[in-house]
Amino acid sequence: MLLSNANYSGYKQLSKFNDTDHLNKSIRGFLYKFKHELNPSVIETYRLIANHSVKLGGVAFLKHQSIADGIGKSIPTVKRSLKQLKQLQVLEIHRTKRDKGKVKGGFGHNVFVLCDLSHELSEMNHRENSQKPCELHSEPCKNKTESRHSESSTLVDKKDHNIVMDATFTPSCVQQSFIDVCKSFFNASDVYSLWKRVKIAYNKSKLSMPLETYTDSVVRVLKQTIFISKQKSIKSFNAYFYTGVIAEFSKLKRLETLENSRSVYYNFLEQ
Repeated sequence: MLLSNANYSGYKQLSKFNDTDHLNKSIRGFLYKFKHELNPSVIETYRLIANHSVKLGGVAFLKHQSIADGIGKSIPTVKRSLKQLKQLQVLEIHRTKRDKGKVKGGFGHNVFVLCDLSHELSEMNHRENSQKPCELHSEPCKNKTESRHSESSTLVDKKDHNIVMDATFTPSCVQQSFIDVCKSFFNASDVYSLWKRVKIAYNKSKLSMPLETYTDSVVRVLKQTIFISKQKSIKSFNAYFYTGVIAEFSKLKRLETLENSRSVYYNFLEQ
């Protein structure tokens, strides 16, 4: 059955989420499962739809041309991406008919419904809790016999503690695209330190979407900081980068506020 165009209350009933937190967990679950498996165009298509689905709880209505303009790709690329997302059962696509407005008859815009993938995030959390890739624990004290065996058998002994680990040793909780840019310039410890600053900036910004959603913006700031550092002296790379991320997140937060229907503007002229 075709949906009616501009039927917002009807679209909202298609939502599969209880609240915004539930939706955010589902988006993080999608990124966790598919981000490194799918073509970037598919990921960007999903992200764009997700960004437009906050108001209706995982439901968005967009034209193919609007998506193509939003991700900078052609309409055929968008259609292929949508087809793949539908085949993966992470997105439902409903067609609408024009029975409202000046132009009536024929097909209208598409309605996209995000499927619930929050269970993928639960699996991720379980895996991280069991592996704990980002936590360091001190080892218990060993007796002299154990110490002698350790000195003769461990791969990394005391004399190797000064070895610098390259970026490939960075914990898996850091986004891979961030590591890819950093690996030519920083070691694992420096990359992790920079990412911690990103997380601090994100927590301060109060953005509505998961941090993974804004990785491309963070990477853009990182590249700009690296470029500027090569052109002129920067007293503190970390501080300069952190300031840039804060500014980028503030800009994104302002855009979200303008797009959010819950933002109320009082019209004094009508009083």
